[in-house]
Amino acid sequence: MMMDISAVIFATHRIRLLPDEGKIPWDEPAFSQRMLENHLSQDHDWASRRLTVIEQQVTWITRQLPAGACILDLGCGPGFYTRLLAERGFHCTGVDFSPASIKWARQRAQAADLNIDYIQQDIRTYHPTEPFDFIMMTFGELNVFSATDAQSLISHCAQWLKPGGKLLVEVHTFDEVKRQGMAQASWQRCPHGLFLAEPHLLLTENAWDEEAQTSSTQFWAIAENGGTTRFGSQMKAWRDDECISLLGDAGFTVLQRPDSHTWPVGETFAGKLFALLAEKTTPTERISLSKRNKPMDIPRIFTISESEHRIHNPFTPEKYATLGHVLRMKPGMRILDLGSGSGEMLCTWARDYGVTGTGIDISPLFTTQAKQRAEELGVSEFVHFIHNDAAGYIDEEKY
Repeated sequence: MMMDISAVIFATHRIRLLPDEGKIPWDEPAFSQRMLENHLSQDHDWASRRLTVIEQQVTWITRQLPAGACILDLGCGPGFYTRLLAERGFHCTGVDFSPASIKWARQRAQAADLNIDYIQQDIRTYHPTEPFDFIMMTFGELNVFSATDAQSLISHCAQWLKPGGKLLVEVHTFDEVKRQGMAQASWQRCPHGLFLAEPHLLLTENAWDEEAQTSSTQFWAIAENGGTTRFGSQMKAWRDDECISLLGDAGFTVLQRPDSHTWPVGETFAGKLFALLAEKTTPTERISLSKRNKPMDIPRIFTISESEHRIHNPFTPEKYATLGHVLRMKPGMRILDLGSGSGEMLCTWARDYGVTGTGIDISPLFTTQAKQRAEELGVSEFVHFIHNDAAGYIDEEKY
């Protein structure tokens, strides 16, 4: 969009992007070619993470899947993930709006003799003909869409997955999106750049909409002749519990939130991104919110037996995740678990939802097991286990 520079200088209104200005023009050929150069750079993590980071993430993804699984990468860019996964024997499809990225990905796949299906399309309008075992949206892809579009995308993912299929979403944290929206305006001289190939000035201004929980950014690229081109970008902020609810409403159960050791995000984005792995829940496995307080719903799945040789807990990780969603777990929530058993539930919730708490159990064997499990999951500073009779336990702290 070309306009006179005076319109920029004398503008006093707040940033208000029109619906068609909410996304950078990823599908414009010249822009997508410049964007591809940023994707391919190993000097920074801004467009794509460095390959050393992506390789670690792919290793983690591989552990979540059966051999030969069918994978869909929504927003695949130049195909870094799909290529590495295809080399490991997975059947991959990548969808991206950028013509330059898709062209480059196809050329690389052909040169390596890899059978990867690349599709140049807006992922909001994409509809596959065959189901998948695994769908992924990484690097904050979900944040660039409105809440309505995000809900539609997640619902579509549930439809496109096979029963028991998994969805991986990597989302910018709420605080990071808000920080970007609250950032001060800036300008820089560019000999060339993402928005213009020739020398130009780039002015950037930001805004944060507290009600919509959305950050907006306007980029003004000012050429040597004074011609000005405006680009707009928006990001929707999602709190942790909102992400979990978004997935749950579409029929997913959150299985885990991998930590920074198993799912590194790169130095630039440390603490600014988090990933959630969710499983498509079949209708018979879903717990109805309207029935969650029935007396037998929860006690039935807490059957734990103890012997000298083993501790057995039939409550699976999937059921921990489902129950955590039903009870609306969220970071900072404080839990007292009376009859905590081997501590698996409290430890899992501390890892996946960021809760803290105390577990009480009369069995010394269970209490020892619980402390060991807290160490294994790296949550021992957030949860504590006490050997005591729950009926006689006294604590002055509120839960």
